[in-house]
Amino acid sequence: MYFLAGNPNLAKAVLGQPGDHKDKKTELKVTQRLRLDQHKFEELDG
Repeated sequence: MYFLAGNPNLAKAVLGQPGDHKDKKTELKVTQRLRLDQHKFEELDG
């Protein structure tokens, strides 16, 4: 687990820890982008 200590983003992704306000805003932007490009997302999923 020591390799996670230097990378908070990796640690958050692996451990599923809740992010701070800045991370939430980034997450919201990504979610909005996926909503706008839903057909592209479905192509990747299928």
